[in-house]
Amino acid sequence: MMRLPLRLFARNTVDFIGPNVSDATRRHDHSGRNAFITVMNVLNVKKTLTTPEWSRLKNIFESPGFSFNAISVIMKKGCGLSEARKLKSALEENSSLNPITKAQMLRAYGFFAKECTETDHKFIEDTIDEVLSKFPVLTADLSAGLLVALISTPSWKQQADLILQKTGSELNHRLLSLYALLAFEHNEYDLGWESMRKNVNTGTNFLPSLYQCIIEKHESYPKENLIYKLIDFLDGKSFMMTSRAAEHLSNILDSTDKFVSRFATVGLSGHCSCCNRRLQKVSLTEEEYQKLLSDIHERFDLKCKFSSYEEEEVSHFKEFLEQCPQFSIVVDGLNMFYRVSNRTETNSYQIIKKLLYKLEQQGHKILVIARSHLRGNKFFCQAFKGHMIYFLNDRTKDDTFTIYSALSKGQDTLVLSNDFFGTYHDSVKGENKLLFRKWQLSNQMIGTGYLSLNFVAPKFSPVGQKSEDGSSIHIPLVTDDQYKSYAPYAWLCIQQVSMEEKRRAWRKWPKTTFLHEIESKPGVESFRLHAHNVKNSFKRHQDHKRSNVRYN
Repeated sequence: MMRLPLRLFARNTVDFIGPNVSDATRRHDHSGRNAFITVMNVLNVKKTLTTPEWSRLKNIFESPGFSFNAISVIMKKGCGLSEARKLKSALEENSSLNPITKAQMLRAYGFFAKECTETDHKFIEDTIDEVLSKFPVLTADLSAGLLVALISTPSWKQQADLILQKTGSELNHRLLSLYALLAFEHNEYDLGWESMRKNVNTGTNFLPSLYQCIIEKHESYPKENLIYKLIDFLDGKSFMMTSRAAEHLSNILDSTDKFVSRFATVGLSGHCSCCNRRLQKVSLTEEEYQKLLSDIHERFDLKCKFSSYEEEEVSHFKEFLEQCPQFSIVVDGLNMFYRVSNRTETNSYQIIKKLLYKLEQQGHKILVIARSHLRGNKFFCQAFKGHMIYFLNDRTKDDTFTIYSALSKGQDTLVLSNDFFGTYHDSVKGENKLLFRKWQLSNQMIGTGYLSLNFVAPKFSPVGQKSEDGSSIHIPLVTDDQYKSYAPYAWLCIQQVSMEEKRRAWRKWPKTTFLHEIESKPGVESFRLHAHNVKNSFKRHQDHKRSNVRYN
């Protein structure tokens, strides 16, 4: 039923470039989103437009977002820089080419950097100078568009430094990644690594294009050993390489005589399905642990805007933690109880009781963080009977209390929750973002399904890990469209081998193609999918182990 209106709409867009353009446009909404769809449909029909046709489209959509949407369509369809130039000429004829519009158009000049001429370089530099002189402070989005355009210009550093300087407090991981990308594109490798080290403090993965640029530069200048420096850089850090860059890197390493590179999974025990080495659980150093604990202390004292709690409640909670017996697991009671009870209300407490009994059999002492309204819930009381429970006010954000209670009893304390703690992570500043994710991925038990009994305890840390002898390294991977995720979809296993091992590598370490079969998942779902992949990879690990024994 939805196809008929879309077809009619696509047919009407053909009239935009015909004689009855004014009549056809009366039937259309002139919003920015509709401008994107209309330009897309027009280019689907005509493939390319002349300057007068772009001018007519501009007259139809008088919304300020037309130029932004038009440029987005040109980039999405890969129409080339010539189409962007015609759009620029049309905007000049309509007197619509103001500094902001020019800055938005620069995205296309960076996207089609290889097509830029000296005239285009001058337009880019003049536009950036105009924007920098007119605006004392730049937004992160505007700065990103300016930095992208500098990829094609020979003299880039001075303007790029001014852009970052005027961005100020809005400087984020994307801008630092783009600055590093500019440095590598212009063969300023030391400057690129320095910018990447600064990005570590943001606690967010690098842009996929940055990984790809480093690998392509290695192919052009192999003496720089850029991919080996990249591998060393990722060691011990919770950064995930994107899948396309990993495939490119794997092909380069496989073409050498010294390395074997395979996509792999890591089983429950932490063993790699390819090389059978066991990944370690990477804990925070004492200095890092104290820094993270100090950050959450300040959060309580300063009353962070991301939390809503009262001083009396905080002081009472701290007294409770000082007086209560030692515990080894903190349970997010609200998250756990409602995740199960929404599925099977009548016997939900039995499922939770089985889980808690299983943890008790393993020697764990349990603390449950819950909300006040659960005091009178008979299912909740039956499920958590016999365990330490602390009830927070109903309007209190419980994430901070759950994390604080776990950190206060030592960095080996586990957290049982399916919550990704994204709100808490967003409120953490600087290097502590990275420390929090590093601690979380090593200490949080995450579920693999709707039943809470299916939980996986972390026995290894999903961070880049190099073996003690340096002969292998394992790099966690994510898909390109979910590059911000901290839950790996797969792993890249890189081994340094002898000539004899290289000759029989195809039998000892068969190639896998499961990476192409992975569907894109939202960032929060990928956190649980990580545990699901870990659990389901156990059989594959056993199969590879048997095959290794057979060929050896």
